[in-house]
Parts: sequence; structure tokens; C-alpha cells
Amino acid sequence: FRCSRRWRRFSFFHFYGPSSLSVGCYHPFTTGSFLLSGTFRVHFWPASPIYGTLTEYGRGHFERDNVAFHRKYSPIVRYGPNRFSFDHPQAAPIIYGVGQADKFAKSSFYQAFTTPDPDQPSLFAHSNIKEHAQMRRLYQSTHAMSALVSYEDFVNECADLFDQRLREMAERPGSTKAKSLVDIGHWFQCYAFDVISMITYSERLGFLDHGTDIAGIMSSLEGFLNYASSIGIYSWMHPFLFAARNWFAGKSGSGIRYVIQFTERLMREHLSKPKHLDIENENTQRMDFLSKYEARHRKDPVTYNSWYVLSGCASNMTAGSDTTGISLSAVLFFLMN
Repeated sequence: FRCSRRWRRFSFFHFYGPSSLSVGCYHPFTTGSFLLSGTFRVHFWPASPIYGTLTEYGRGHFERDNVAFHRKYSPIVRYGPNRFSFDHPQAAPIIYGVGQADKFAKSSFYQAFTTPDPDQPSLFAHSNIKEHAQMRRLYQSTHAMSALVSYEDFVNECADLFDQRLREMAERPGSTKAKSLVDIGHWFQCYAFDVISMITYSERLGFLDHGTDIAGIMSSLEGFLNYASSIGIYSWMHPFLFAARNWFAGKSGSGIRYVIQFTERLMREHLSKPKHLDIENENTQRMDFLSKYEARHRKDPVTYNSWYVLSGCASNMTAGSDTTGISLSAVLFFLMN
């Protein structure tokens, strides 16, 4: 691949060369000046990764810059120290394919997307390859293609309600052109939240009732993603900032904390009224995620402890709903164009 000239220019050995090192060894002053100058150029010169990170922080243009880099240079772009971007279909099976998981571990960037508590592992953020594979097997069957068919009734129930809401907005009497405009992206996310909630708990959160942001979950999720995508670059700061965020948030039942409390309440209800389910044939029954997880927890509480139940359900809500809403918006956008 090809690097930008600006990066190559300040490559430590490219700029000075081995001859400078050999001369500097005989002159302490020269050696000190060489190291000081090199440190400044590598870390604080406008073309350096640290200077660039500080000046570009918060601007939010990486997704556009990255596409531009690929168009200008090649399918493989080095955009920072030990950081590469791949833009080629053949790269996907090499990096993500079966049997490749033991070669490419997740970077520390993902740590900001979960709690720093080692006793509360996250499937999304876990960087240990073997432990990640073990965790993935705990959830694998509930996300299999055969299992998706069993969730169809949950989806249809929300789809019917979504259709009803759209018809009500279209038939609203006396509406002006300004009032008749509908933020379909927002409603798609409302639909996605209630669909994911139904297949996870057999109970809607209620976004489709009035199209409002229940307990500030949407805004809280957006804020969390902004935090994680930024602090992930400086992952060593996450344990300290995570504790500070929790302290300032307190114990209020809003945002993502509301989802956790919602999950914990339904977990208590399942424990108080346990259902005897056939785990071996779970994909042929109308079972939500929580029921499947609780059944496995009762069967093997050591391997499948209560944290895995809570984490599996909460991850569905915080990760699945947002991506589903975005996908639906993209589908409609490209159909209209």
C-alpha cells in the first residue's frame, strides 16, 4: 500500500537515516539534539499522529476522510501508528472468516463500549480470543437463522402498530404541509426499539405508542456512542471516566439505566414464575430471548450466570435497535432514489 508523503516525511529512520545514528553516537550533544528534534517531529509536528489527533478531535469527519484516502491511495491505508483501514471485499473473509478469529484480536478501542469491571465481560468488547469464542457460543443459537423465524410473530405485532401510526399521521384532519412532515428516521428507530424489545422480552418499551423518546433512551444511547467512539481512542482513560460518568448520572432511572432496570424487573418476574421450556427445541417455539436465557441459567447457573442473562438482553436493546433503525432508513432512502 502507499502512505501519504506527509507521513513518510516524518518517519523516524526515513528522515535521518542510519548514518546520522552512527555519527551521533560519538557526540553526546548531537545525540541529545537528534533525540529531542526527533521526539518533537514525531509527536508534536502538525503531521504527527498526536498533533493530528488533538486538532481533529471532535470534528467527526473520519468517515469521509477515510473514504477519500482510499480513493486517493489504495484499498489499504495506514491512517496512524499500527492502524490500518481495508476497503476490499477479499479482506472480509481474511479478517472475519471462520478460522481467522485466532489471528486478529480486537483492539483496546472496544473497551470503552462496556464496563471496565473484569467480572462483567461483554461479547462486543472482549479482546481475549478464546474467551470471546466461549461467550459467543452462549448466545449463538438465539441468533441463528433458524431462530429468526420463531420471532416473526413479535415483529408482525409491531409492524401492524407501526402501520396504524403511519395511517393516523397521513389521515390527520386539518394538517398543514408543515405539520404533515414526518421524521421517518425517528419513527423507524421507534419501530426498531419496540421490535427488539418484543423479541427480547415479549413486551414493548412503548416507543410506537406516541413516537416519543421513552425515558430518554435514544438520546442517552447517542451520547454513549459519542463517548465510546471518542474515548476508545484513549482507552486507558475509560476506567476513570466511566466511574465519573456513573457518579454524575446517579441512580436515576433514565436512558440506558432505564433499559437495565427494565431488564432486571422482567428477570425477577421470570424467576418468580419460571417457565418450563424445551431448550433443545427452542427455535420451534414462540420464545423471547429472555425466556431462553433464563432457561439456560436455571439449567446451568454456574456457566450461564445472571450477568450473561442481563448482558445478552441489554446488548440487544442498545446495539440491535440502533442499527436496525439505521438500516431501515437506508433501505427507504435508496428505494426513493
